[in-house]
Amino acid sequence: MTNLATSNHVYKYNEKEKDPSYWQASGRQALNNALKYTMNTQRAKSSIIFIGDGMSLSTITAARILYGQLLNKSGEEEQLSFEKFNNVALIKTYNIDQQVPDSAATATAILSGVKTNFYTLGVNANVKLNDTNCQRIQQNKVHSIIQQAIDAGKSTGIITNTRITHATPGAAYAHTSNRRWECDNYLPKGIDPSCKDIARQLIEDEPGNKINVIMGGGRRCFFGPAFMDPGPVAQPDTNKTDYLLGLFSYSHMSYEEFREHRDYGEPSLSEMVEVAIKILSKNPNGYVLLVEGGRIDHAHHENVAGVALRETIALSWAVNKALTMINPLDTLIADIKRFDKTLALVQIQQTPHITFSTRLSNKTKPSMMAVT
Repeated sequence: MTNLATSNHVYKYNEKEKDPSYWQASGRQALNNALKYTMNTQRAKSSIIFIGDGMSLSTITAARILYGQLLNKSGEEEQLSFEKFNNVALIKTYNIDQQVPDSAATATAILSGVKTNFYTLGVNANVKLNDTNCQRIQQNKVHSIIQQAIDAGKSTGIITNTRITHATPGAAYAHTSNRRWECDNYLPKGIDPSCKDIARQLIEDEPGNKINVIMGGGRRCFFGPAFMDPGPVAQPDTNKTDYLLGLFSYSHMSYEEFREHRDYGEPSLSEMVEVAIKILSKNPNGYVLLVEGGRIDHAHHENVAGVALRETIALSWAVNKALTMINPLDTLIADIKRFDKTLALVQIQQTPHITFSTRLSNKTKPSMMAVT
């Protein structure tokens, strides 16, 4: 559990909130907006699926407050971009063989509609964890929405700030009995050669080898250990580009907090979304784009709540970028928080100011510390 302390620093609240008529007018406006809302019954030509891994309700609450305070407000009154959606629902999340799920099986369920076993990827529940029967894996594959979109003649894309072979992006194209089998050196010794690691499936097999836009981290599974990191990232000409592969880091991409302080820099989620939509939207049949803010979960694992909140805000910015670029009449946007990472907000007194420390493990090695 991550504890997020709140100090007694007091932000100036909106003076209008003292007046009861402010709240009455606000309520009337919300009611009028709901009454005026007309359900779009057209069939979507394009879809963008945003997944916030580890983005619990308490994480959203704290991120909303922090975002508002960064804008010099008290915070509680602010809204993240996806909180303004007209349609909101809850998802029941579990694995076939375990009550508490993992990212691979839940991503498989989200992208294919089929629940499966813990730690497995792109297969149904007839495949158990660490199953080395490659024929059984192939016979029990499930088809993701990415595969279905390709079959329908649409363009497709995957964006993540984790490794592109990680659980969520992997569920879009790979079929394996263990999500950890990302590279050939992670496969069990003596396994049938016809069993492919996740990176190899992306390059050699459908639907991976037909995906138009792939951006994220994880060069380690595609190049040898002697490969040196390249120089600054080039800006693609989206008008002339139909296929784009961008692997911007050896493993996971940097936290948003430290991204711009890398030697060569890395694109933000928003920047990757912008490039992807420009490329994919050229297809008159539409497109399907998967976008994962996967490092929210990692920050919670590291027990650095402030980093998780800024990752959540970065995902909100990416959603907002998409909203400014798409036609809402023919494009469906879904923002999914997968499963919760517990976050406790402890108020000391008065209107709280969110504070946090940014102490990460040695393996993260940030180049700067967070400003609270």
